[in-house]
Amino acid sequence: MILIGLGSNVTGPWGTPGETLARALGELDRLPVRLDKASSIISTEPWGKADQPVYANAVARVSTRMQPLALLAHLRALERRAGRERRERWGV
Repeated sequence: MILIGLGSNVTGPWGTPGETLARALGELDRLPVRLDKASSIISTEPWGKADQPVYANAVARVSTRMQPLALLAHLRALERRAGRERRERWGV
């Protein structure tokens, strides 16, 4: 069992934060991953760097035969397709 935390707080190429999470959950099925279950999408206040928009968050339970680093590489590629730019910790 693998748990994946999902979060978004900016509108991007896949839409609003909630739309982005909904699409990301769908995109998991395109990976060599089986989506077993997903939580509801909830809104949460930012943590760490508080001066940013509210987050949409969810958790997915998946199964895969991939090794952890291979799965991480696929998930980071999915983030890039969704418009994620890693510029700073807890950054917008």
